[in-house]
Amino acid sequence: MDRFEVLEQKVRQAAEEITALREERQKLQAELRFLEEEHKRTKQLSHENEKWQEEKKTIVHRIEKVLKKISSLGI
Repeated sequence: MDRFEVLEQKVRQAAEEITALREERQKLQAELRFLEEEHKRTKQLSHENEKWQEEKKTIVHRIEKVLKKISSLGI
């Protein structure tokens, strides 16, 4: 092999490596977008869960007040 053939082979290998890296980058970017959306949904669900927990506390408190009133009436 002469120098040009060696150089040509190295250039082709480099081009193949670049192509493989671009494909990998695209896959990673798609995975990143998916994970970002998943994170957004998780944050929304967490926020909704917090609201439900607060509502549950409020309802439990109201029920306890009603039970105390009933108990104090001797019913």
